[in-house]
Amino acid sequence: LGLSVLVAGGGGIATAGAATAKYKIALSLSYTGNDWQSEASKLVKAEAATAPYKTLVSLHTDIAGADVTAQIKTLQNEISAGYNAIIVYPISPTALNATIAQACKAGIAVFAYDSLVTAPCAYNVHIDQYAWGIYVAGWLAKALGGKGTIADITGVPGTTVDIDRQKALANILAKNPGITIAGSANGAWAQAQGLTAFESIFTAYPNITGIYAEAGCG
Repeated sequence: LGLSVLVAGGGGIATAGAATAKYKIALSLSYTGNDWQSEASKLVKAEAATAPYKTLVSLHTDIAGADVTAQIKTLQNEISAGYNAIIVYPISPTALNATIAQACKAGIAVFAYDSLVTAPCAYNVHIDQYAWGIYVAGWLAKALGGKGTIADITGVPGTTVDIDRQKALANILAKNPGITIAGSANGAWAQAQGLTAFESIFTAYPNITGIYAEAGCG
């Protein structure tokens, strides 16, 4: 995610043609309706505005939303605009691959952060989200003594983060058959939506004994 990777002369980025030229970088976001995504984009913008990057980088931000087609169109526009690199938060691990391949063919370096893409030419910068899910769900199962009923607050649908964390929960529950899911609701890693998601489950199942929240419950 760091801009230092993009301007160090590697990663497939073309060398700036003149001493005063700046690398054109696109921050290409999908869903942005949570605090985490806001913090992440502000981090990139702050880095771009800090020496030495402020004299090396010209940063532009696009927000496509949670629609795959809209993000594909946004990426195509960035390719046409001739960016040197694209930092993307992908809404899908596979749906963007053909467009990412077009970017790579045009000499544009593509970095996906947190959520993954499977395009071979892209760089994925991330933590092990499945391991995160195993740790959290495993802790919950232990705290419940292997018995109980839980609420499942999911993340942004379609992203590998949500897919991996839900897979981890399913695997932990398979080892703890005494724990069942009362209900699942989309929290989108957002505080307000996470709370609403929990309340929708709690209203129907007031006797739940635990919560598996990917993030965002107040």
